[in-house]
Amino acid sequence: ECTEEELGQKFKEKIRKYFSYFELKRNPAPSSDSKEKDEKVHQLEELNRNKDEEIKELKDEIEKEKLEKQKIFEEKKQQNITEINKLKQENQKENTEKEKLKQENAKLLEEVEKYKPKPTQVIINQDFPIQIINHDPSSFGFADVDGVQKKITNLKQNYNSVSLTQEMSEGIWSMEATFQNKQNYGAIGIVRATRNLVTNNCPCCEDGCKDIVIYGCGCTEYFSCKGNRYPGNTQYGDNQLVRAELDFGKETLTFFLDNVQQPVYIYGIREKVRFMVYMYNNGTSCTIKSLRKLSQPTVGQVANMKAIQW
Repeated sequence: ECTEEELGQKFKEKIRKYFSYFELKRNPAPSSDSKEKDEKVHQLEELNRNKDEEIKELKDEIEKEKLEKQKIFEEKKQQNITEINKLKQENQKENTEKEKLKQENAKLLEEVEKYKPKPTQVIINQDFPIQIINHDPSSFGFADVDGVQKKITNLKQNYNSVSLTQEMSEGIWSMEATFQNKQNYGAIGIVRATRNLVTNNCPCCEDGCKDIVIYGCGCTEYFSCKGNRYPGNTQYGDNQLVRAELDFGKETLTFFLDNVQQPVYIYGIREKVRFMVYMYNNGTSCTIKSLRKLSQPTVGQVANMKAIQW
């Protein structure tokens, strides 16, 4: 194969010969013999034919060279396209495999999390300050104990009740208390938040009793709800720990005596209420030991459970 430069040189050489032929034809050498002239003309014509053939061959060769180069170019172009497509397919395959591995890893992590040991749940209870609504200072005496507990003393021989200031409507709440000099009269419970307690008013049979639940000795039985008395819970006396647990999630009020769950309880509480204390005899006192919001309930199943609607 000839380079373009070599083909150009050949073309120029043939052009020079061609022009030499025409020059010779235009200015023939002088001759005396006619035969000699004819022979010269014949030679020139032959030379002309040869030149035409050479020019045609040169053009054909140039065209052939051009087509071969075009073919090589197209082949390389197609080869590059094929290579690019191959690389794209390989890249797509690699990305697909990576995504598959990513999904498999995510599933494995989920499985690992399932079988990880669960951290031990820490029960955290929140203590609240004990504050009392003192609606009749002449009937009650108040004293702080250890900066946390609150002691309430009944100063008159009357049906006297007081409530805490804390209004409750969600979560789980607990109040603990003990009585001294109870003399069979004294109770803890709840009162509707809209009810204002008054002195010399029995919480289980007089005005306002429809908004009250108490556990402890009142006029008759040891459990009263909205003026109705129900047996079943244990009677208690001085220095025994009595506790009320109010669970708004289950809408229940349950009582405990010395950490023993009592069977009669209230259900259907869906409104704001406050904890309360009731006393009758002069000199009776109640010490509220704690007011807490619990992280989880302590109520379970006990024998002879009885549910009373609020």
